[in-house]
Amino acid sequence: MPEPSASDYLSLDPLSEPSIDPLLDYGSAVGELEAILARLESTAVDVDELAQQVRRAAILIDHCRSRLHVVEADVGGVLSELGQRGSDPTPNTVDQSTP
Repeated sequence: MPEPSASDYLSLDPLSEPSIDPLLDYGSAVGELEAILARLESTAVDVDELAQQVRRAAILIDHCRSRLHVVEADVGGVLSELGQRGSDPTPNTVDQSTP
């Protein structure tokens, strides 16, 4: 069963539905999440800003999960390739016994 997404928890205003740059890298998304958390922990946030920040955080979390799934699939593919090469009975080596 798939994990719930941000939209499962938050009803977003359809007129101003936030989006995320698909090219946003994982580190930048995590940095933004940390900044949101620090803001929420350190200041008195009004209710409207709180809702906006929680929505943004949920979207960033979904983005990070997606990036992790992509990386997991890529790494799995590479490891699978390496495993296939390791079981190849005829490795690509040069015979150095000939003068």
